[in-house]
Amino acid sequence: MIIKERLALLREGLGLSKKEFAEKLNVEQSTYGKYELGKRQPSLEILLRITELFDVSADYLLGLSDIHKPFITGIESESINKKSLNDVINITNELSEQSKTDLLKHAELLKLRDRAGLIETATEFYIKPVEG
Repeated sequence: MIIKERLALLREGLGLSKKEFAEKLNVEQSTYGKYELGKRQPSLEILLRITELFDVSADYLLGLSDIHKPFITGIESESINKKSLNDVINITNELSEQSKTDLLKHAELLKLRDRAGLIETATEFYIKPVEG
């Protein structure tokens, strides 16, 4: 993926319109729209603003990594339930490489959902109940 696609994924993951995203970046909506269309590249200043505002790595935005931000960065050890973390690590170790990649993508979506202030639980967010 290239930057235009990563920007769109980030914006959509946060549930923001192009106008809202542009306002947060302090750029015109038309300018931001050109970023997503690939008709214009964001400046280094704008890229840095995106990384700071949305806690995402420049490597991710530039397509050099599929990880928004290394998941260990910023984790406060005293706020982690170590048993739960160990359980997640043990389960993850048993997954295929594709499943590990998928799990990381889901975790990043949950992180974006939390930042956007959505209140649905993970189950409600991903799975709609079957009626009948």
